[in-house]
Amino acid sequence: MKASDLVKGYQKKEEIETPPPEEREKEMPPPKKKVPAFRLSEIEIFDLSFGKDEKPEPEEGEITPEEPEKVEEREMTKDMPFQSRFEPGDTTEVEGEKPAEPELEKKQVRLVEPEPEDGQVNGVEPESDLVEVQTVEPEILKDKRVNAETLYRLSKVYLSDLRERVRKSIPVDIRPVIDAMDWLIRENLVSDEVIQGISRLSIAEEYYISHAINTAAYAVRLGRSFGYAKKELLELAIGAYLCDIGLFKIPEAIINKPTKLSPEEVELVKSHPEIGRELISSYASDYPNVIKVVYEHHEREDGSGYPLGIGGDNISEFAKIVGICDSYVAMTHNRPHKKALIQIDTMRELISMKGRFFSAKIIKAFLDEVSIFPIGSYVVLNNKMIGLVIATNRYNPFKPKVKLLFDEYGRRFEEPRLVDLMTNPVLNIESNILPDDLPKAH
Repeated sequence: MKASDLVKGYQKKEEIETPPPEEREKEMPPPKKKVPAFRLSEIEIFDLSFGKDEKPEPEEGEITPEEPEKVEEREMTKDMPFQSRFEPGDTTEVEGEKPAEPELEKKQVRLVEPEPEDGQVNGVEPESDLVEVQTVEPEILKDKRVNAETLYRLSKVYLSDLRERVRKSIPVDIRPVIDAMDWLIRENLVSDEVIQGISRLSIAEEYYISHAINTAAYAVRLGRSFGYAKKELLELAIGAYLCDIGLFKIPEAIINKPTKLSPEEVELVKSHPEIGRELISSYASDYPNVIKVVYEHHEREDGSGYPLGIGGDNISEFAKIVGICDSYVAMTHNRPHKKALIQIDTMRELISMKGRFFSAKIIKAFLDEVSIFPIGSYVVLNNKMIGLVIATNRYNPFKPKVKLLFDEYGRRFEEPRLVDLMTNPVLNIESNILPDDLPKAH
C-alpha cells in the first residue's frame, strides 16, 4: 500500500477532534533562563575530529588571531532590506564600506507551467477550485541587489504552487525549483546574513518557506566543505528544498497540532518521505540523489530512523547532510508544538546525537560551517548588555564582533556601540537570546 493511501484513508474517517479550549489557549512554555557559557572543551570531549586537522583559510568577514585589525567586518548595512527585522525600531547603521552587490546573470528564475491537457487550463479542470497561484514577475530580479527578501518572495511563489498541486493531486513541476537552487548556488545565497534574514521574514504560517530555503542553504555549505561538484551541489540543494514536500499531503490539523500527536497521527507524519518520493518520481533518472534525499533524510546513523530503518553507510551521504540541516533548522525555529531552542542549546543537542542520529564526520562538518553565534543572532554579554553579532571568528567562535543595542537595564542605546570580543579580554558571551525575548522599547 502506498504512503499516499494512508492519507486518503485517514481523511475518510471522522473529523479530527478539536482540542479543548484550555489546551488550545495554553501558552508556549516560558523561555529558558540564562545559559552558562559554552566552552570549546565541551565540544572536544566528544572526540569529533576526523581526518587531518588542517587549518582552514579564513573566510571573508571572519576575524583571525593573526591579524584581527585588518579584517573587514561583515556588517548589517543598508543593502539588506530586512535589517529592521533584526533590530526593531533601530535604523542606525554601523559605519563601514558597503559590500559589493553581486550581478545577476541574464538568465532569470522562472515559474514553468506544464503543458495543459485538452479541456484543461494550466493543467487544471475549469471547474476546479484550485487557488490561482501568482506568477513570478520579471521585475523581482531586475534589482541587482541579491538579498533575503527576493529569495523569500520567489520561494513563496514556488512553494505555494507546489503545495496546491500536491493537495489537488496535480502532477508537480519542480523545474522552477531547479532554477531557483541553481541561482542560490551561483549567487552564493547561503551566508548567515541571508539565512537569518529569511528567518525574520517568515511568519508562523509560512514556516515551510523559511525551512525549505535555510535547509538548502546549510546543505550547500556542507556540500562545499565536502568538495562537491556543481551538479552534486545542485542535487543536494534541490533535495534539501523539497525534503518535506510529502508533508503537503498531510492534513494541516495534524501538522499544526499544538498538542501531542496520537500514534496514528505520528505514523501518518512519518509517511511523508515515501509520499515525497512518489510525488517527484518522474525526476528519478535526471536527479537520482534528490530522490534519495527526499526518501532517506529521516534515516539515522544507528538505524532508528524511518521509513526504512537503515543506518551507517547504507544511508546516502546526501541524505545525511540534509538530515542534520533539517534537524538544526527545525530546532532553531518556533513550531506549533515546541518553542525554538537558543543557539547554544541547539549545538549541545546536535553534539549529543553523535553516533546515534548522525556520524561524527557529519556533526563536525556542520559545526565547522555553522557559527555558534551566527551573524544576525542576539547575544547577552557577561555585563548583561545585549547585542547583535555582526562578524564571526572561525578560530575563536565565542569571540565575534557585537553591536551593543541594550544596556544592562534593558534600555536601548541611542547610538549602538561596537565591541570586538576578540580584543576585549573582559567581555564574553553569556548566552543567546531569541528576538521575541528582547527588552521592550523604553
